[in-house]
Amino acid sequence: MVISLSSVLSAARAVTDCWTLRFIRVSGVCQQELQETLTDLSRRIYYATQQSLPRRMSCGSCFWGIVWLLVLLVFGWPLSIMLGGLYGLIAPLTVCVGLDRLADLLMEGANLGRKCAQNMRHGKALC
Repeated sequence: MVISLSSVLSAARAVTDCWTLRFIRVSGVCQQELQETLTDLSRRIYYATQQSLPRRMSCGSCFWGIVWLLVLLVFGWPLSIMLGGLYGLIAPLTVCVGLDRLADLLMEGANLGRKCAQNMRHGKALC
């Protein structure tokens, strides 16, 4: 559920409008509307802050993040650079010669560094 800033501001405007009407109208209708609007506003603010807060990593996730960093430095970047260069040489030939499978395989290898970085960020286990 995505909550936009404009919806939160419109709810806040409704609260202030109802709050000023509370002093004009003494009936319980505006008070009930004010209570419903305040409840809705607090719920929207709660969900907006919960979605924007980053998830903290546990100790196990930190360990796997370090392992993935080592894998990235030792294997990921060197292989990505080498296979990316080969992909750059082979990709134009796929139209003429028909090396689509080889080009796709080299592209997967070129994305190895990205995959290691994503796993490191999420703290995913290696095995």
